Amino acid sequence: MGYAEVSVNSPIAQRRTFCYAIPSGLSIDVGQAVWVPFGDKLLQGIVLELSRYPSVEETKEIAGVIEPRPLLSPLQVLLARWLSEHYLSPLFDAVALMLPP
Repeated sequence: MGYAEVSVNSPIAQRRTFCYAIPSGLSIDVGQAVWVPFGDKLLQGIVLELSRYPSVEETKEIAGVIEPRPLLSPLQVLLARWLSEHYLSPLFDAVALMLPP
């Protein structure tokens, strides 16, 4: 099982990602839009990083894929992270600047 660091579309998320388990049979790439459980809601997120190991002890699974192809290139993901860090903006807000209309 792999894991994904996801930027979640929530004001609570601010400048961090959340670690989600990738269910077996689900193909996930960096830059892909996904549905993730967040509290008692199902929210949109963008996968920013993939890993073999979780960054936290307990994870929830990605609920589903919104778009089968990645919406962001690896370069756009790097730029979004830089914008968030440099301007202290919420990470998903920086990611959203790169998303198609």
